[in-house]
Amino acid sequence: MTTSDIQGKDNKITALYCRLSVDDADKQSDEESNSIKNQKQILQDYCKKNGYHNTRFFVDDGISGTTFDRPGFKEMETLAEEGKIGTIIVKDLSRFGREQTEVGRLTQIVYPSLGITFIAIQEHVNTSTGEGVEIMPFHAIFNEWYAAQTSKKIRQVWKTKSEHNMRVSHHVPFGYVRDKNDKEKWLIDEEAAKVVRHIFELFLSGMGTVQIAGRLKEEKVLTPNAYYASIGRGYTFDLPDDPYKWKDSTVSHILDNRKYTGCMVNNAYSTVSYKVHKTTLIPEEQRQIIPNCQEAIVSEDDWLRVHELRKNRRRPLKSGKTSKFSGLLFCHDCGSKMHFCTSRTYGPNQDFYRCAMYKNGKDYCSAHIIRNIVLERIVLIAIGDLADFVRCYESVFMYMVGERNKTLKAEALKAEKMKLSQAEKRQNELDFLTKRIYEDNAFGKLSDDRYEKLIQSYEAEQKEIDKTIAELQAKLTRTERESLELSYLFNKLRNLSQVTELDPELVNTLIKRIEVHQRENRDGRKVVKVDIYFTAIGMFDIPSEKEINAIMRRMNGDRKTA
Repeated sequence: MTTSDIQGKDNKITALYCRLSVDDADKQSDEESNSIKNQKQILQDYCKKNGYHNTRFFVDDGISGTTFDRPGFKEMETLAEEGKIGTIIVKDLSRFGREQTEVGRLTQIVYPSLGITFIAIQEHVNTSTGEGVEIMPFHAIFNEWYAAQTSKKIRQVWKTKSEHNMRVSHHVPFGYVRDKNDKEKWLIDEEAAKVVRHIFELFLSGMGTVQIAGRLKEEKVLTPNAYYASIGRGYTFDLPDDPYKWKDSTVSHILDNRKYTGCMVNNAYSTVSYKVHKTTLIPEEQRQIIPNCQEAIVSEDDWLRVHELRKNRRRPLKSGKTSKFSGLLFCHDCGSKMHFCTSRTYGPNQDFYRCAMYKNGKDYCSAHIIRNIVLERIVLIAIGDLADFVRCYESVFMYMVGERNKTLKAEALKAEKMKLSQAEKRQNELDFLTKRIYEDNAFGKLSDDRYEKLIQSYEAEQKEIDKTIAELQAKLTRTERESLELSYLFNKLRNLSQVTELDPELVNTLIKRIEVHQRENRDGRKVVKVDIYFTAIGMFDIPSEKEINAIMRRMNGDRKTA
């Protein structure tokens, strides 16, 4: 390009684009050549040497080249479409992008159509002179291949860390702070931890996430980012105008975060591929949960109860009333939820529940109506009777539960863990064997036919192993959760004094499900049977004095046998 050609574009911007991804920043060898500061210097020197003026930098720091959804790049594209840019210059093609299809579309179709010259210094590409244009697609392919290989290496690092019980994600949740002397260690930030505990307490008291966000604002509690700013700690997003304006999504994220129980959670999220950066949630049974990795802010029991309750989220009705049994009450016959029927004009004796399916007509289900005040009385008596029984016959209660639920036995749990360990060992062996036969085939030590047979056999076994591991992990998760829930229920009932009134926290803590039967007429009276399923133990019939004595005799016999 001649000097006059360059001067002809002086009225337009010469866009100098710089990009640095997180992966690039983590590599010491690349730091000197790829840092934003160094890229800027190279671009400025090139412009000065070749007579480009009216320069303007567009920078994306910490963003992958496999996506073009970048703030700096999008700003540059907007100006390009408005005809305000005459030339785009990058240090090398990999800084521009690592997705060959989009790189080719922009540099070979879009920019020439807009009259924009594209220059990549390192590859000697100049679309105005045609220099390097023919070889540019090959550079783009290599850059994409590099991104794919980097993605594989990062995933392998995550897998290795997970296998060695190390943290995969180093993001520290609100309520914790990283130890200055050990980046793997988290310490409790007591001021923030108080807020986390308060959020859990409010939820267990019956409040929803929107209500909790409102309460925190009323109490003038700083949002996480506002709190970080107040103590001089870095934060992720821009500060809101109101530092006390909590979002219900922030509250939800805190309630869902199991790390507050002191455990490490690996493999909770993944991305679709190195090209598609959409985050997907990994099923709970496939995550790696490692307990006792940092001091707990909330108990495992409280978190599990909150987790269970959030499956049936509670919302206030238009009347402003909220049912204590919302999300817990079901029709015994059709399994549908029971709707809470109320109005602002209804008194306490008029609120009632009705089968949700009944609104579709009598052919679908009957009403199964029960008044709220009656249900509260039934549940109150059931909780009180069970608490009295646990306090008086603690050992009998535990014996009965243990007999009913053999899966909570330590031996069974140990056996399942052994099966899982063996399956994971075989999974690693298959990974090694697959890699080995691939190398043998590549170096001519193994024929193509033999390779195909072996790889098909290994892949089929791999699928079965993956399925087995997922099933075992799900079973262990359920078993361990049931064990924790039982321990929590037992301690709650044992310490429960005389119950005179129901509150949402008590109901949500002790009860998992309630089923209402259809009304029956008995001796001229209308009777409604209610089945109450307690957390961890389900329905529990309190034994008579005669039955208690029989159980105690069996317990003594078991001890003698042992």
